[in-house]
Amino acid sequence: TTILVAKMNLLTTEEIVQLIKDYKTRKKVPRDNIQDLAHKFIGFNRTDIIECLDYCFYKFNGINDAYLKTKKIEVIKKSNVLDYKEPVLTLDDLAGNNEFKRWYEESKLAFDPEARKYNVPLPKGFLGLSIPGCGKTSFAEAIANDLNVPMLVLNMGSLLSKYVGESERNIDKAIELINQVAPCVLLIDEVEKALGGYKSSNASDSGTLARVFGKILNLLAENDRGIYTVMTSNNVEDLPPELTRAGRLDGIIYFNLGDAEERKAIFNVHLNKRGHKLPDNVLMQI
Repeated sequence: TTILVAKMNLLTTEEIVQLIKDYKTRKKVPRDNIQDLAHKFIGFNRTDIIECLDYCFYKFNGINDAYLKTKKIEVIKKSNVLDYKEPVLTLDDLAGNNEFKRWYEESKLAFDPEARKYNVPLPKGFLGLSIPGCGKTSFAEAIANDLNVPMLVLNMGSLLSKYVGESERNIDKAIELINQVAPCVLLIDEVEKALGGYKSSNASDSGTLARVFGKILNLLAENDRGIYTVMTSNNVEDLPPELTRAGRLDGIIYFNLGDAEERKAIFNVHLNKRGHKLPDNVLMQI
């Protein structure tokens, strides 16, 4: 018996636009909203899009962003290769690193609907370097909150398997889900620990880690769906140099411990949350 396996590619933005235009013949979809609406459906297959449109117009009499976000989260929770984190922190909760905040505010303008009309390339994310405890992971969460998109965490420990071919299947499934959920924030924490041994992979695990690493690099290079990747590293010496090549991420950011003014701002954030206040002369001595 011959089994034929067919792999269906995700719809392009143009195909989604045409699908929505065809749907317009049955439901009232504002003409000037089709392009923006198509961007929200990136990553959904044809059946999912029609089901979401039908449900939204039946239940809400229009497109409901919260419902679309919930549908994407459902897809994540069904898998065992990605973790989903509900963003709670905001950029206002994180003091210091003002240069990074300015850089981020400029780069995120590419997500604006006006920028989408001119096909401005979407931001790809950044690699954050520092010693532990400087807020790299917290900024990933705050960015997901700011962009109002799901936050996915790629757990390399759950991807790698002792069984032949299972690791490759896991990363393929993870990449497919990431593309389906996009736009989103993807966090790969302490990347040097997960991928640091890829050079000796051929001798240690028959090249499994090297192949998984190659698929991750390909995801970064071909990212055009609004996947904002945040990679963190505590030890630059163990960092795979391939990650820093142009075109895979938008920048390499160093998160420092903060000067006196930044430390004062950090203390004020936490003091305000607890309803307390200290004089400036006391804060400057901390």
